[in-house]
Amino acid sequence: MSRPSPDPRCVALLVLALGACEPSVGDSGGGPVLLSGDGGTVSLGGALTGQVYTADPALDVEIAWSDLSVDLLGLPVAVPEQLELWALTGLDPDQIGAGVLSDALAPTDVLTVYSCDTSDAGCSFSELEVFGHDYRVQDDFGVLDATWLATLSGGERRGLQALAFLEPGEGARVDIDDDSASLSLEASGGQALAVPAGVPFTIDWSELDTDASGGSLAGYRLDLLGLFHLPVEPDALAATLASDGLSGARAWWLEVPDGDSAAIDALQGDEPLAGLEPDGTWLLGLFQSTGISPLPRVLVQLDPS
Repeated sequence: MSRPSPDPRCVALLVLALGACEPSVGDSGGGPVLLSGDGGTVSLGGALTGQVYTADPALDVEIAWSDLSVDLLGLPVAVPEQLELWALTGLDPDQIGAGVLSDALAPTDVLTVYSCDTSDAGCSFSELEVFGHDYRVQDDFGVLDATWLATLSGGERRGLQALAFLEPGEGARVDIDDDSASLSLEASGGQALAVPAGVPFTIDWSELDTDASGGSLAGYRLDLLGLFHLPVEPDALAATLASDGLSGARAWWLEVPDGDSAAIDALQGDEPLAGLEPDGTWLLGLFQSTGISPLPRVLVQLDPS
């Protein structure tokens, strides 16, 4: 599906607003709303930083997250089910944050990864293992020339929920909470996608081939759908994402392990979703939940009308 040329009056405003003046694209025509090409996707960037905590290599350090209430996007956290402790070589925390955000950490950057599957809100060094082998974290922590990154992921909604950095020092406990990491989003461009208002419809992304960073989607599996409603007008979206992320958004989720389409009313949230009302700003995110980045691969602004 080709997209119409923007109204010339809106070109000067393109970098200031996300689709405020751009023509909507897409037409359900009584059938699925089709995303093709780049889908009019919003370009996402930003900076991801994490606090550095100290832990004593000689102790059975407890890493806990009972005080974690929001994820990196500012949404209520999905109870994590996996802690991973990464030993990364040749990278400082700022470089690692950039690599996580762009999902660009290379296998050569990783010396080892310890993990712990748990339903509790904590995991000790003695519970961490490497691919089922009984290796001790203390054999590497404080020994390897590495930067150590702790990540929380999985649970009711798959994907990265939180992170923090560890380094040898004092302390028998590390508490990961809402202040352990900060994600500042930068959004630009995009073209609103026209969808039916007030009634269920189906989104089909089988013809998408370009992600939010302009990269190819070939070889990636988009398997998690997120729908977000922010109580702001479209021309305030960029500033809202930069300052608050998706904090305060109503959110609905659906895992799509197979297939490239989904009915909007199949998404699950705190309230039923029969259709989209034409107020505020609606965003559709398509995620690769197996990737380390918390960002959607594709983010589209929806225009219910």
